[in-house]
Amino acid sequence: MAAGRGQRRWRLAALALGLLAVPLALPGRARAEVLPDDLPYAARQTATSRRAPDSYAFPTGPATGAAAPPMQAIEGAISRRAWVVPASDVTSLQLLRPLRERLQDNGFEVVLDCAAQRCGGFDFRFALEVIEPPAMNVDLFDYRALTARRGGTAEAPAQMVFVLVSRSSSAGYVQVVEADTKGADTAPDPGDGDDDAPTKGLPALPPINSVTPKMDAAAADVIATLDRDGRVVLSDLRFATGAVRLEDGPATSLDALAQVLAARPTQRLLLVGHTDSEGSLDTNRTLSRQRAEAVRQRLIQAHGIAPDRIEAHGVGYLAPIASNATEDGRKANRRVEAILLP
Repeated sequence: MAAGRGQRRWRLAALALGLLAVPLALPGRARAEVLPDDLPYAARQTATSRRAPDSYAFPTGPATGAAAPPMQAIEGAISRRAWVVPASDVTSLQLLRPLRERLQDNGFEVVLDCAAQRCGGFDFRFALEVIEPPAMNVDLFDYRALTARRGGTAEAPAQMVFVLVSRSSSAGYVQVVEADTKGADTAPDPGDGDDDAPTKGLPALPPINSVTPKMDAAAADVIATLDRDGRVVLSDLRFATGAVRLEDGPATSLDALAQVLAARPTQRLLLVGHTDSEGSLDTNRTLSRQRAEAVRQRLIQAHGIAPDRIEAHGVGYLAPIASNATEDGRKANRRVEAILLP
């Protein structure tokens, strides 16, 4: 009866969101995952892998103070999957709730269930192994995390699942990692590809030469980094302390981004602003968002990029790349990063 009620709730979740599930499982492919590929809402799978043996560090509590969240490393058959949910009005709770209910209906005990700042914000997010963008995207101010276990003991569970959900202004994002300690000798799924590649993600950027044959080395480096990492620091942009306006000087990185967006008409971009540590966190969050928006406007006005293809957010001084004790370090921390979105 419990399983039947769970299946009904699984279906009702889709109806409540006004969405229909889209089956994505491949024919003839046996899967051991508790959460199926066809989520209870319309979703496009953006990454998938299954390896055995492998390991994953599951968060079991929030990050507190300057300490990282407690983690439990599990070895066995590890699957990593991600989806994008094309709905601008979906909330992170709507994304998580039916998955949590599915796990509980299948006998899983919830170990961690938290949202954004209650998880530990930046410190929690960046302690996690997360599938790289554009397959998965996490907004530091709007995400939810859940860890659950089943069987075995608290110290050595038979299965563990970690669910991470987030959203942007135009889509939701879901990542699910499952570990089965009894499946360590299971072969990877057919077609998972090279073991060195953590996931099968979205297509790579076009080769540099296909974007423009006249691109200089700095612009080529921007594209190569985007292709490899899904993100890049726009290191040739500078902001004075407390200022929103871009400092004068060349902007080769923006030229490169414009070339990429022109070559890939469906590509979207997230700009994330960062500051040095002078001033309060709230002030710097606002300032960093304004700086990201200044870069967005430069791309729109100077390069003709459609506004709906670029998002701008800010995280203040939460993600430094250099020491804030020196002027050179503070200058480096006043930056904007570009991240590929689906």
